[in-house]
Amino acid sequence: MMIDAHTHVGGPDRYDYARQSPTELVETMDSLGVEKALILPFNLAKPGSCYSNANSDTASEVRDHPDRLLGCALIDPNSHEAAVRELERAVTELDLRGVKLLAVDQRFSLSSPVVRELVIKAAALHVPIVVDMGRTLSLPSAVGNLAMQVPEATIIVEHVSGPTFLEAFERHDNLYLGTTGMFGVPKLGEAYRRLGAARLLTGSDAPYIPMRLELRKFDRVPGLRDGDKAKILGENMRGLLGL
Repeated sequence: MMIDAHTHVGGPDRYDYARQSPTELVETMDSLGVEKALILPFNLAKPGSCYSNANSDTASEVRDHPDRLLGCALIDPNSHEAAVRELERAVTELDLRGVKLLAVDQRFSLSSPVVRELVIKAAALHVPIVVDMGRTLSLPSAVGNLAMQVPEATIIVEHVSGPTFLEAFERHDNLYLGTTGMFGVPKLGEAYRRLGAARLLTGSDAPYIPMRLELRKFDRVPGLRDGDKAKILGENMRGLLGL
């Protein structure tokens, strides 16, 4: 099963005006043989309290395409206890399958006690939590500390950067590397050699990156076995989401 683990539906985004309809996404998936996609809200101009409107919209889009789309909530830790309540609503009432935190856009630190509480709640609800890595508020050390503090959590790390980011993954086996935007074949190959296939997840970040490019880049990774490629392109994500 091929699963795109990182896409966006809705919009327009309040910063870059990007948008994508569920129909457009499913048509792209059909053209490439992708069975399912995890969808995240855009950063909307009026997302509602703690992104409640955006999360409800995401759930509605999933209901319109239940066999193809899986929803991921967007949560703002700056809302404190309301953020924890929205996370629980998103999972238990809206049936969303993951949680995304945007440290740079929402301007919070991954070292925040509220973030730790959200990660604990996500673990208790058996859904993965998605964070970005590589900027001041979400350095590899901060991601690693979060993984160490909540070892029962499943943390998917996207948009990785920096020369030493793989060390955090080697130290904490509850970190999963989203390969979104990693187009340097040597770095992809290094991640495969050092972490193995079981902790790599492919996601296009569509519509920002064409899904076709994300899928094809694995054809160029030296020594990537077919079975391992199948894991990266969907089987790993299927396991994490309990499909």
